[in-house]
Amino acid sequence: MAANNKNESAIDIQAAHRAVIKGSACDPEAAELSGAKIDKKFVHKTLTDNVLISEPIALDRARGLYRARIIADLSHPFFFDHPLGHLPGILLLEAVRQFGTAVSHLFYNAPFDSQFILHEIGAKFTAQVPADRITVIDGVESDLVMKKGVLRSLTGTAYVCQSDRVLGVVTSAWSVIPARVMNKLSHQFP
Repeated sequence: MAANNKNESAIDIQAAHRAVIKGSACDPEAAELSGAKIDKKFVHKTLTDNVLISEPIALDRARGLYRARIIADLSHPFFFDHPLGHLPGILLLEAVRQFGTAVSHLFYNAPFDSQFILHEIGAKFTAQVPADRITVIDGVESDLVMKKGVLRSLTGTAYVCQSDRVLGVVTSAWSVIPARVMNKLSHQFP
């Protein structure tokens, strides 16, 4: 459930985090996930080759809990320019960014002509993420600020999981700036 006013959130963030950590979430078999990449427009990509996630599903909208599968092409020239047996950290961070962007469009009415401004990101990984296993992102979206039914900002915690094990946590804070506002701002600077 989205908040209507600044600093007001109907999401029980602690309950969502507990659901992930205790394993009731973070199980790739527990929910029907597509093995196909999401349409590139939802993650702000020009090339489908650079899309890294499936279409997110809502696990529990009231808790702001969503899931997507990471779909990594192990021959991608940027992410796998040398032999690896694991998913590189930069790929995982980009997958989380795509996840947050897609969830914003699909579930919180973020307009496609908006600019997403990343204010803060932090990551902690406790183990390598093997490339030969199903990897999912369970994300908890919180601190939502809506204006006239449109998402303007949020924070998120994304859990990178395999076989009901959390291998990494990525936190982030974003603003979603309408195109008309960005145009005004860009004209203020030479």
